[in-house]
Amino acid sequence: MSFPFDSQKLTLYSSKICPFAQRVFWALDEAGISYHLEEIDLKDKPTWYPLVNPAGKVPALRLPEGEILVESYLITEYIADKYPESNLLPSDPLEKFKVRLFIDFFSNNVLRTPYQLLGTPDSEVPQKVAEIEKALTAFNDFLVKHSPEGPYFLGDRFSLAEINTMTFIERLDMAAKMSNSLI
Repeated sequence: MSFPFDSQKLTLYSSKICPFAQRVFWALDEAGISYHLEEIDLKDKPTWYPLVNPAGKVPALRLPEGEILVESYLITEYIADKYPESNLLPSDPLEKFKVRLFIDFFSNNVLRTPYQLLGTPDSEVPQKVAEIEKALTAFNDFLVKHSPEGPYFLGDRFSLAEINTMTFIERLDMAAKMSNSLI
């Protein structure tokens, strides 16, 4: 069994609705990189997809040489490193560290919290909302402390900081609305 790919350029295995996959779409687009897209139906994955990613998750990025990369944050790091002219990561080691710290802080303190609302019994929603508010306050405090200039984490420079956080931040409202008690 084989799977579809373009041997001349990157092949992105993705789903338009997946925020993790959107990170990679965004990084590739910001870097100006041409790629072949294979849309994966998450509810009915192709039988060949485990050959691409045995974990069955999207995104996955196949390099023209045949190597397959998985895990969205790591793929965006690869894109930033492979195409430094994209300026998705600063060249200064300290600024690069700060971007990575920002993404790590977001991932560990904000990313998981809103999704805990999905399927939460109504009686537990207020507690979950309080946890989300606490996480968002901590995230905002972190942002103000490390980047008071704005509008981006690096002041006037767009970077992986936004790519790896904004696809989730925009879903916070949606997650809240999916919990009937919050509307």
